[in-house]
Amino acid sequence: MNRKFQSLFCGFLIAVPWALANTSPVAWKIERATLTSHSQMARSFAASVSRIGQAKTFELSASVPMTKVEDYFVSGNKLAVIGEAGGASAVVVFDLTRRQKTDWFYC
Repeated sequence: MNRKFQSLFCGFLIAVPWALANTSPVAWKIERATLTSHSQMARSFAASVSRIGQAKTFELSASVPMTKVEDYFVSGNKLAVIGEAGGASAVVVFDLTRRQKTDWFYC
């Protein structure tokens, strides 16, 4: 992705996550979202994820370039995690159907 698109996308994620959450039906439940430290900048994000109406839960985890998780939200089948990464902001995107991290960037 080019830098201009990343900046626009990051601004969109930070400015209006409530709009996405309120316009699409909620299909996923995220619980126990945590950030575990491995080094000064390397952290692991982990969360328990389940589909609404189903009892089956799975653990989603990945290494992320964040020092603090500020917020997260679900849009469709994607989980966006917004947080701090030193002096910058970072966004990490997970595909919940594939159960893996698909993208991340600083903004």
